[in-house]
This record gives sequence, C-alpha cells and structure tokens, in this order.
Amino acid sequence: MKVRSNLVGGVASILFAAALFIIIPSQIDQTIMGNEYISSRLVPQLIAGVIALCGFVLVFKSLVIGQEQIREISLPVEKRAILFFIMMLAFLFAVSTIGFLAAGLGMAAAALLFQRVRSARQYLIVLVVIAVVYSAFVHGLQVPLPEWGT
Repeated sequence: MKVRSNLVGGVASILFAAALFIIIPSQIDQTIMGNEYISSRLVPQLIAGVIALCGFVLVFKSLVIGQEQIREISLPVEKRAILFFIMMLAFLFAVSTIGFLAAGLGMAAAALLFQRVRSARQYLIVLVVIAVVYSAFVHGLQVPLPEWGT
C-alpha cells in the first residue's frame, strides 16, 4: 500500500489536535492565575495549537508545494508494530477496569515478552521501578490514579 507521508501525517496531526482541543476543557479545570488569559489550560492548548500548525504545514507542503514522499507500507512487515499498538489500547482499557498498577505491571511484562527479553533481572527491575513510581505518585505526590474496580 502506497501512502503520501506528508498528507497523511498532516491530516492525522490536525485530527489529533482537534481531539485535544475538544478533550482539554473537560479534563483540566479552568483555574485563573491573576490574568483571565493565563489558566491551567494554557500550556496544553498551546501544545495542541503547535501540533495543528505542524499538521497544516504538512498538508500545505503536500497539496500546494507538491513536496511529498511516497512510502510503501507492507502490513505483513508492520504486523509487530500493529500488534504492539493493540497491546497499548488494551492497556488503556485495562487501567479503568483493573487499576493503574495492575495494568502497568501487566503491560510492562507483556512488552518485555513481546520484545523477547529473557533476563529475569530485567523483568524484576522494570516491575520494581513501576511499583516505586506508582507509590511515589499515589502516596508521595497524592496523585489519584485508577485503582482496582474504580
């Protein structure tokens, strides 16, 4: 399958930025800090704006200037990347059902298996680091993360 990389990348960036602009107001409270234009939403909205701008530049380069790279994508060659993407989507759904810690530990173990890591020491290090970071965020920084059954 042949793909026009600038056009596809630009359209994907614009759609992603649009999704961010829709999601940001529902996820980040409007906290005004002395100035009605500067709030807790400012930086995420600026980042979404930069992503959209880059997307428009890519679309412009593809359609107006004609600067394009045609890439050949072979699904059998890309099957491992597609499978890993499906694993990440499963992780996102697992977080809401079994909690962040269990889903994170499961995803880490699955990713190491997927990459054919054989060293038990590496598994132990990754799993301990995830548990320590989780504990630091939940207990030290008081960041609420999804728990089992919530």
